[in-house]
Amino acid sequence: RSGSGAVEGGQVNPPSPIVFTGPSGQIWKVAFSPDGGRIAATAADGLVQLWDAVSGRPVSVLRGHRDATWGLAFLNDGHALATAS
Repeated sequence: RSGSGAVEGGQVNPPSPIVFTGPSGQIWKVAFSPDGGRIAATAADGLVQLWDAVSGRPVSVLRGHRDATWGLAFLNDGHALATAS
């Protein structure tokens, strides 16, 4: 699936939106992995959700925080994710 729109008859048609499902509570922060392949989000319920950025499919839910997770960042190589509550 391409991230750019298709050109038909001289007009650019935007790509279809991808719907991400996950936490039912408030999302506090969102980060893309350095390669653009994953999206991570922190939530008010303390969970951290990971999705495949192209398909929108959930990849993993990280549990362990007792309170809301307020921060997250992928390391430069994209192989680790730091979270904070």
